Order: sequence, then C-alpha cells, then structure tokens
Amino acid sequence: MLGFVTFVTQVIILREFLTFFNGNELIIGVILATWMILTGSGAYLGRFIKRQSKTDEFILILIGSLGFLPIITVLGLHFFSTIFFTPGVMLGLSETFIYTLIILSPFCIISGMLFPLFAEKVSVKSYKNIIGSLYAWESIGSLIGGLILNFFLIWVLSTFQSLFVVMFLTVVTISVLGLKSGNYFIVGIFVFIFLIFSFLFISNNLDKSVRELSFPDQVVEYIDETPYGILVVTDHEGQIN
Repeated sequence: MLGFVTFVTQVIILREFLTFFNGNELIIGVILATWMILTGSGAYLGRFIKRQSKTDEFILILIGSLGFLPIITVLGLHFFSTIFFTPGVMLGLSETFIYTLIILSPFCIISGMLFPLFAEKVSVKSYKNIIGSLYAWESIGSLIGGLILNFFLIWVLSTFQSLFVVMFLTVVTISVLGLKSGNYFIVGIFVFIFLIFSFLFISNNLDKSVRELSFPDQVVEYIDETPYGILVVTDHEGQIN
C-alpha cells in the first residue's frame, strides 16, 4: 500500500507543480531532487524511533496521515502561493526549491519514515531480516499504482478525484488494520476526518477553486486535465485566455 500511495501521489503532485511553476525538465529535476532529499531524511529519522508498545498505533497514524496529506499538499501549494508570490510571475530556482521543500515536507518525511518502521516491526515479529521482501512488496505496490494511474486515473479522473481515491483506499486499509489490532479509537478518528473531507469534496469543486487561486480576478470557464498537462481557459473582462 505504501508503494501505491507514494507513487500515485508523486506523479499527481508532480503534474500540479509543473502546472504551477510553468515548468520544464529543470523544474522536474528540482522537484524530484527535493522529493528524494525529504524522503531520505524521513527514512533517517525513522531509525531513531524507539521500539515500544505504542509503535503499532504510531504506524497506523502515519499511514492514515498519508491518505489526507496529498489533498492538503495540493491545496497548500496553490493557497500559500497567493500569500508569498505575485500571480503570473515565474519563480527562480532558489524560490522554487525552497517553496517545494516546504510544501512537500509533511508527506515525504512521513512516507520516508514508514519504510524503516515497517522493516523493523516485521523483522522483529519474524525473527529475521526481511527488508528484501518488503522492498519487493513496495515495488509491486508502485507497479500497480503506475498501471492504475496510467490507464485509468489520469484519463478519467481529475486531480482531486484521483487523490480522493487514494484517500479512500488508505482509510479502508487503516480501518482493516486498526480493527484487527483493536485500535478502534484511531480508526474512528480517521473515519470521521474522512467523512469531513468527503463532505467538502462533494460540496465544492476543488479543482476549479485551486485554479481560481492561480488566476485571480479571472473567471475559470473550462478545465481539461489531459495525460499531457492541465489546460485552463479563463475569461477576464471579455478576453479569453
């Protein structure tokens, strides 16, 4: 599940960042480098979490957080840009790196922390080192995520619809794991948060709302999210852009 969530989220967020930064191959390099730095930092931090009786609950909370952070990340990407940057101005490499570092930190650090936690927990229970098997399962999850994303999500669903699917699958996963381990309170909290997000998703067109943040004083008339990019048509005082 970790490989599936991280791969799908990475591609969707990469598309969002490219649209936001009006990017090219250089921007892709900056974003991927930032992603690897933060994920590696998370994996390093995961080594220092001591083995204790509450590790299962902590892992469950981290997994649940991964389901909601992609949506929060995309919302934050567009919302905070209206505070720190002038709309329509192309940012330099330093601004791009720093802003990307801040926006991606929560998701990447948590996803990086989860793998060593999984590896230690499962290895301890199995009384042997099975990191190789965990890498294989994570790779299989990434492969499945790539197939679903390439042949379904980017063709049929919008950005927030795809992230809603990720959130739903994550909540189902932690519900199954939580109920099996008796962590009913944690499951209840995440299900409640999921219902709140679902209400906001149903009652608002989030895809249109974030585009309007990127085009202030303009009316978003049309949005088309294709496999090749995101096309937005706006109207400003009778001028179609």
